[in-house]
Amino acid sequence: MQSCLNDKSGVFYAASGQEYIEEAVQSAKSVKRHTSLPTALCTDEEVSHPAFDQVIESSSGTSDPYEQKVERLRRSPFEETLFLDTDTYVCRDISGLFGLLDPFELAATHAPYRHYHPKRDYPSDHPLSFPELNTGVLLLDTGSERVDRFLKDWLRLHRDINDREGEKRKKLPDQFSFREVVYESDLRFTVLTPEYNCRFIFPVYVQGPVRILHGRHSDLSTVERVANRCTGPRILNPDILKTSLQSRLRRLLRRMYKELQLALSVGF
Repeated sequence: MQSCLNDKSGVFYAASGQEYIEEAVQSAKSVKRHTSLPTALCTDEEVSHPAFDQVIESSSGTSDPYEQKVERLRRSPFEETLFLDTDTYVCRDISGLFGLLDPFELAATHAPYRHYHPKRDYPSDHPLSFPELNTGVLLLDTGSERVDRFLKDWLRLHRDINDREGEKRKKLPDQFSFREVVYESDLRFTVLTPEYNCRFIFPVYVQGPVRILHGRHSDLSTVERVANRCTGPRILNPDILKTSLQSRLRRLLRRMYKELQLALSVGF
């Protein structure tokens, strides 16, 4: 474990609703297992849990979870913030990420869907060669006024796009607007490799240990073991993960069957 030099750097979550708060707790626990980084949760509910070093209460005037997320990012108590979605799971030390904030102000991973266009109007004149970035793992220099202005611009555009969509249509995710604002900004940003945002529900190429899993699964510790069974260049396929979990379940059932047979034979 690498110790955190000071509390200016930390891991930040935003969540509403018991289901997502419980997810955030599990994610924060995984952070604590591998780092000494402080953690903070921004929520509109009363939460007290040792997984969080700080809980920031913040009500919102919207029910749109994406808008809430962007709003709450500006409430991070850290000068250097690693924002994690609640459905993340840290597998290794991630403290070294913060060294990127010396030359850069923002870092994110390419989204598995480079351009996710629903069948609706979406104004964008930017080249297709500039893909969407996944906003579930974001590294930000939140102590910078430039980054604060960027977050304001992101929030404003996200609202504008969804206002244009109308109340009766499903809200668009935040990655649409994030791509637009990043492209138009003068922020110094870099791209993280998939090891720091492994969207294992899609096929993904990784090399070296996966450090942050991103996706929902009933047994993330087993997903971690499968993902990091080896550390050479490899493709993680959701079907492989599924097969491995099924094999583990079969082994467990066989062992339970043998133990039951032994117990019955001794009993009789």
